[in-house]
Amino acid sequence: MPRDVPTQSLPHDTIENMRALNRIVTRASGVLNRTVLNSDLSLSEMRVIYELGLQDWAARALAQQLGLDEGYLSRILKRFADRGWLERRPSPEDGRVALLSLTAKGAECLEEFENIARSNVAESLAGMPMAEQPALDRAIARLRLALGDKTLRLDEVTFRDMEIGDLGWMTQRHGELYRIENAYDQSFEILVAEILIAFLKTRDPARERAIIPVCNGLSLGSVFCVQGPAPDTAQLRLFGLEPSLRGRGLGRRMMEEWLRFARGAGYKRATLWTHESHAAAGRLYAAAGFEITGTEATRNFGQDVVVQQWEMTL
Repeated sequence: MPRDVPTQSLPHDTIENMRALNRIVTRASGVLNRTVLNSDLSLSEMRVIYELGLQDWAARALAQQLGLDEGYLSRILKRFADRGWLERRPSPEDGRVALLSLTAKGAECLEEFENIARSNVAESLAGMPMAEQPALDRAIARLRLALGDKTLRLDEVTFRDMEIGDLGWMTQRHGELYRIENAYDQSFEILVAEILIAFLKTRDPARERAIIPVCNGLSLGSVFCVQGPAPDTAQLRLFGLEPSLRGRGLGRRMMEEWLRFARGAGYKRATLWTHESHAAAGRLYAAAGFEITGTEATRNFGQDVVVQQWEMTL
């Protein structure tokens, strides 16, 4: 009998789309071959050398990361060591544990494999119409975020302003997340679209900006600085961060970038409004120096909510 798999929470279309994507990717990347990238390495061995190229690993942690049997991994590592690709050194935290890393020879081989892999992907996508590339990039970005891609290094995040295509993406993503997390109706998505359209039509670039964190070309969230109810007051709007990235310090960095821009633009005060249920965001606002100056129970976006007004001196 097959083991039970908890798939009830996923729609049938999601499961079938993922299976179809897996078939496409495995065919395009060549992993159906017995060996990978014109080498004599198996797919498992290729994953091991790739992970070793990212960082140093203890053998047990590497086995857990890749879901490999420790005995099988040990045989792979011995093969790498025999080829002069692998070196071991004691961990500075625990001398009983060996940290594994690639030698210069191993790193050179990995770079050769990476170049072949890039060529394979470029060849498999060569016939794709250019008009499809932005949609493909967005789809891949969404998939990497949804599946919690651990290769995203948040210390390498940069911030950019709005670009073509962001209006649709932000409207859709805010609408989706607030429906899932807060049960908001479509009136919230309409509000987001109106805010973004007004921003693009009337913004003063010297005093108003979108702050969008980006890593490896992936857009991870947003926060906006716009002029508030008075010329000397900045308003914070549309603060959002992908769920898989929350709790890792990126929201705090977004707030720091927002404050840096607002102060540099000459604002003296700042304001925002949110709902009481957004407790995690409230903690970020409080840590940045905002204080609640008013609350009101009302009904917004199909839900009974408590609106909070926050202010601070910049």
